Amino acid sequence: MAEKYAHTPIMVSEIMSFFPGGRNLTVVDCTAGEGGHSKEFASVMTDGKLVLVDRDEEMLSISRKRISDLVIETGNKVKLYASENNFANLNDVLDEFDIGGVDFILCDLGISMYHYKESKRGFSFEDNDSLDMRLDKGIAITASDIVNTYEEEAIRKIIFAYGEENRARQIARNIVWERKKQAIQSAYHLQKVISKAFPPKKHGEKINPATKTFQALRIYVNQEFSHLEHGLIAGIERLRPGGRLGVISFHSLEDRLVKRIFRYFSSECVCPTEFPVCQCSGYPVIKSLTKKPIEPKISEKESNPSSRSAKLRVVEKLYETKKDTWETFKSSYQRSREVSRSQNILSDSTYHKSGLIHGVAKH
Repeated sequence: MAEKYAHTPIMVSEIMSFFPGGRNLTVVDCTAGEGGHSKEFASVMTDGKLVLVDRDEEMLSISRKRISDLVIETGNKVKLYASENNFANLNDVLDEFDIGGVDFILCDLGISMYHYKESKRGFSFEDNDSLDMRLDKGIAITASDIVNTYEEEAIRKIIFAYGEENRARQIARNIVWERKKQAIQSAYHLQKVISKAFPPKKHGEKINPATKTFQALRIYVNQEFSHLEHGLIAGIERLRPGGRLGVISFHSLEDRLVKRIFRYFSSECVCPTEFPVCQCSGYPVIKSLTKKPIEPKISEKESNPSSRSAKLRVVEKLYETKKDTWETFKSSYQRSREVSRSQNILSDSTYHKSGLIHGVAKH
């Protein structure tokens, strides 16, 4: 299944430059995908634990086999764990495997080539079979549900907030007009509808006019920002002092959220402003190892176009807090974070019909 298309992990050398040395490491690949990055990790580990996490059962099966084959081939003593789960539930995953502290965590937020080429779930503009866009089957709604049942204003807000698409109003109007004639049931059909909101000169450009709208629908369906927030906070918590966490993001909204969370936990005090005395010990929990996000080399961008928008940020754990302090951190962060357009949307009761906005799905 994986041999039908080329899978190329992004910024491997850059990531490995932050990979810790030593033995008996505990490493977590929070978005294992096809196992490209994990294969690199396993190849330099002589022992220790490697945890693969992915919400997609098929993806996890691919990565688990790749790494298992490598471990057998090299004869190293890496102990492999695999969990079909969302990395937002990282604490649950590690508790299940009786794993405490972690030395290295990677979150690659990109969509796997498998999803575009093989999954038939509507991620590809040319998919004429589906308009699903779910990264796992445990999610209640699909992209088809949104474009065929949501009110026009609700669709506009999703496209604008999660895709930063300036033509969101016209796109939403086109979608509603089209579905009155016939249901929009495939990605190919949807991208044709979206393209009508753009002048003809845009249709022949390298970047499809439907790109931002497809991004918005995928993010909304899969609760990607909520999961990212939960996953990063859990990841920072589970790092050992000296442990490192890296995140590869692919668009400005993702990178903005990652930067905001990292900045927050780099502060000397994260207690709520109403606390008369600091209760978080007054030490920064992490420090940034990348003052500016690292981007792929020009040669990688040319050879692997999917890497063009990638940005890597890495932090290192400095200080271990008391276990019960993390709840204070989380509640304080929720109150103090800057509210962006992508978060304003969550207060609109229109979207609560999906049952997905509040809480974190199991997978």
